[in-house]
Amino acid sequence: MRHQTASELLALYSIDALEEEASAAVEAHLTTCPPCRVELGAYAAAAAALAGEMEPGPHVWQGILARIEAF
Repeated sequence: MRHQTASELLALYSIDALEEEASAAVEAHLTTCPPCRVELGAYAAAAAALAGEMEPGPHVWQGILARIEAF
């Protein structure tokens, strides 16, 4: 699989939305491509954040509290 093709499929791969053949091809590419492994890590982090598995930083809560107190 070409790098460009694998890169374009990483988002779908990260949420297990590829067919078996395409998934296997992306996995094979990932064994030899550090940049795609980094990109896959970013997709995994984004998916975790969207799923609510990550806590927002303290600055987020401070901003929310400041807005509430402003009322």
